[in-house]
Amino acid sequence: MTVQSVTTEDDLAQVLRYGPFNVALHAAIQARGLSLEALRRRLEEQGIAVSLSTLSYWQRGRTRPERADSLRAVRALEVILGLPRHSLLTLLKPTAERSAGPWLPVEALCPEPGVRDLVDEIGERGERLLTGLSLHDQYVLGPDRELREVRTRAVFQAQQRGADRWIAVYHHPHGVLPTSRTAHGCRFGRVRMDGASGLIAAELLFDRALGRGETYLLEYGFGFEGPAARPSPRRAAASAPRSTSTSSRCASTRPPCPPAATAPGAPTPARR
Repeated sequence: MTVQSVTTEDDLAQVLRYGPFNVALHAAIQARGLSLEALRRRLEEQGIAVSLSTLSYWQRGRTRPERADSLRAVRALEVILGLPRHSLLTLLKPTAERSAGPWLPVEALCPEPGVRDLVDEIGERGERLLTGLSLHDQYVLGPDRELREVRTRAVFQAQQRGADRWIAVYHHPHGVLPTSRTAHGCRFGRVRMDGASGLIAAELLFDRALGRGETYLLEYGFGFEGPAARPSPRRAAASAPRSTSTSSRCASTRPPCPPAATAPGAPTPARR
């Protein structure tokens, strides 16, 4: 699994709350700046023997701790990494115990004329093989509080083998289309836009096909130039993830901007 950087304690708290386990473990290790060898030694000092390869497999999602001695190691990792008690252990509950959001037509979440046509041009091939676990949007504002960039971080879990793509749909009510885009942990495939309505549908291709139950984290963004409208785009999708959040920050301090806050008019994110 490709895992991007967790840069703040808020990011870490979010992934600890919603998981999945391997993403949370990787994020905690990264946030504390510890190597796997350092963790192995700290565990060994407590009489817990865990190999480097096992720690690596746990944080990559290749295997999960299940035996009693492995669960004891997870409890010790929570202490070593300074995490809330049971924060990692809770994420080891079977996936079946976690409810997934129902699939809804994209038109129910983005009722703009033409959204179905854009999605149909790309073609739905495998998105329903995925469950959204966590999603975070960040809106970057210019000095006059105009929208400059929308960044999205999403975590998915494959419900069946072979899931390898996702379709993101954005709508800007002022008809503003992005002028640039970025991607980490994925790449853009087919992109369809409607300038009259401000709609964009983008196919995001994973670095590889996923195995059943495997989790995957990716980031993508859309940039805007010129006299873009204030930050009120709508992102539509086919099922809400278990966790969503939205924030904004200013790209310039002249004229002064307020501290980071929820972007005015920004809707609750949904996933497709």
